[in-house]
Amino acid sequence: MPPPDGQGGSGPDRQILGAGPWSRDRPAVEEGWPTGYAEAYAAAFAEARAAAMVDQMRWAILRQGVKSFGTPTARVLIELAAVGDVESLLGLAGRLLDVDTWEDMFRPDE
Repeated sequence: MPPPDGQGGSGPDRQILGAGPWSRDRPAVEEGWPTGYAEAYAAAFAEARAAAMVDQMRWAILRQGVKSFGTPTARVLIELAAVGDVESLLGLAGRLLDVDTWEDMFRPDE
């Protein structure tokens, strides 16, 4: 099936979807498309990637903690879920090596 706008090309995305703003070889900003489309897409992608990284770090900390300390309490899970930035999670990952219990991970240094 040829693309609806008459542009050539091949590949599954052209054959199934035709040409459109989702196509890899079309410019992000075309006549009729609002300016800033590419920037908005890049920002949304970066935000989603950062959120995925935070989730993966939480999972890694949880997995390593379970091996070291056993099953965490609900309070520990809530505290871990409340940590939402990479730098703080990196700190917790390092602290995991220096403490003896889940509770010690979230206890302030004295």
